[in-house]
Amino acid sequence: MPSLKKNLIYNISYQILIVLIPLIISPYISRVLGPSLIGVYSYSFSIANYFVIFAALGVSKYGSRSIAQVRNNKELLSRTFISIYTLQVAISFIVVVIYILYLICYSGSNYKIALILIFLVISNIFDITWFFFGIEEFKITVTRNTIIKVATLLAIFLFVKSEDDFAAYTFIMAGGTLIGQISVFPFLRKRIYFIRPTLKEVLVHIKPNIVLFIPVLAISIFTMMDKLMLGLLSDMEELGYYENADKIISIPKSLIRALGVVMLSRISNLVAEGKANESKQYLSKTILYVAIIASALSFGLAAVGPVFAPVFWGSEFTECGEIITYLTPALIFSVLGNILRTQYLIPNQMDKEYTISSILAAVVNVVVNAMLIGRYGAMGAVIGTICAELTLMVYQIIIVSRKISIFSYYLNGYMFYIIGLMMFCFIRLIQSYMSINLLSLLVQIVVGGIFYIVASYIYIMISRNKELYELKKLLWMILSPLSRKYKKPLI
Repeated sequence: MPSLKKNLIYNISYQILIVLIPLIISPYISRVLGPSLIGVYSYSFSIANYFVIFAALGVSKYGSRSIAQVRNNKELLSRTFISIYTLQVAISFIVVVIYILYLICYSGSNYKIALILIFLVISNIFDITWFFFGIEEFKITVTRNTIIKVATLLAIFLFVKSEDDFAAYTFIMAGGTLIGQISVFPFLRKRIYFIRPTLKEVLVHIKPNIVLFIPVLAISIFTMMDKLMLGLLSDMEELGYYENADKIISIPKSLIRALGVVMLSRISNLVAEGKANESKQYLSKTILYVAIIASALSFGLAAVGPVFAPVFWGSEFTECGEIITYLTPALIFSVLGNILRTQYLIPNQMDKEYTISSILAAVVNVVVNAMLIGRYGAMGAVIGTICAELTLMVYQIIIVSRKISIFSYYLNGYMFYIIGLMMFCFIRLIQSYMSINLLSLLVQIVVGGIFYIVASYIYIMISRNKELYELKKLLWMILSPLSRKYKKPLI
């Protein structure tokens, strides 16, 4: 069985890279393009991404799960991959044709940018990352994506110098995605062999793909519909503010979700082998460890948001600070709900429950957005996102609680959210005595981080929580050699 630790290291390392690249690019692009052009890109990208979602159906999760269930049998693995991928290619071609019709008839003043983004839509034809996720070979996709991301970063600095380079920026972003998807194909050759699929073998995947596509579409409504509705009901400047704030909130979200991507394949395989108790142990530990990370990142971002925004993007983006602060509850709800989806609902084929919860959240998001965006702009979209993520998480907790004691899993980590809140108050207290500059931001981040680490360390060491036992052992292993070195107890 592939190493879970190695896969986690590969995927989390890649997510850290994804974190660093926006941190490097975002302040540069914000100053070069400004809020309005960033809003235009966000609006056009959101539309193109909807076409990608329709082209992909639910293949990302369905494909990973299906591959994970048959990965020990090469013939079944080959048949499963070829039949699913054939369906993916057929649907992708249809969607590309429809996107071309959209370009001709409806793209309007954004035609040039929308035309360049066709490369993003075409890229789905070559997206087979779900296969490698299913066989738990994350090194391949991580290595490929790392090279592409670094090349994209360099290209932006080389070719995007002013507002006149807006089209070049769009081309680099969309073209990088396409090249990245194509580059993984050579690694397929030794893992499967070609089998001509029958029409029946292909068609059998349509229904389960559509079932998992509905929640994917529904979730995309409250991750991207905010931007579309801001573009339609407000203005591109408000959308530019929201885009930057959402980009920062997405950084910790993607880090934590990296864990879910790895665990989906592992738990799907465990469920297929009848090892339900082992999968529950993974779920319990993941919820606890995510609580430790999510509380630190969310409360930390909420605290430094008002200083971070003007320092990072410039005074023109000061409004982003308030948006970041108010978006952080959505971050907590999102990552906690994501655990239930990737580690319980999808591996246990509870697709109906997953679908209903996603549709419910999407409806809540659209209704709240329609009521508030016109009046409050970006803050209206913030409230809509929070309501949607909370709805999704609560509904899924209720569903899962009928099967396992999920409430006890969540209660294991409650203390870390209290520590996070204390850190938030401490940082804001310091902030009230400091001016807005880079040094002030760094001091707040460092002091807040030390506060959270020390408080969490004390709690972990005195806690009788069984789920924290392994983490406590790890701390002992790290600190015991130090204690012997300095000849005095460290704890």
